[in-house]
Amino acid sequence: MVRLSFQDPDSLVVSTGDGLYRSDDCGKSWRRLDRGYRMKKYFGPVVLHPHEPNIIYTAASVAPPSGATNESSIYKSTDGGTSFKEVATEIRPLYIVGWNALVMDSLDAESLYFGAADGKLYSSSDSGEKWHKLDVELPNEGRIRTLACAP
Repeated sequence: MVRLSFQDPDSLVVSTGDGLYRSDDCGKSWRRLDRGYRMKKYFGPVVLHPHEPNIIYTAASVAPPSGATNESSIYKSTDGGTSFKEVATEIRPLYIVGWNALVMDSLDAESLYFGAADGKLYSSSDSGEKWHKLDVELPNEGRIRTLACAP
């Protein structure tokens, strides 16, 4: 997944099955953001804050999507990816990052939504600090891979 900065079109963040990377020169050079932290390795969705260029959200798993019990986590950086903090710890365990979705409300940047591989949907109204499960009935094994917020 590739995300362009809202403030600087030369700034990109890319999530891969082998890490999280950032370029500040339109892809000419890259630096790895997940080195030296207790982050998982396989990255999925990435969300960049529309008004605060240093805020990055991402989800990552211990193993690739084919892993049977693949624990995932949601992370937040407030310093452009120099460091990350695990958020959403109260809704663990989350599984299989390739089948998860993370989105920010386009009208309210404090509101985030996370769709889990087990069909559960969660929301946060305080920039990812606290999460709660939404009362939504999705089919069993309804893997949520994409979410969108309509204005």
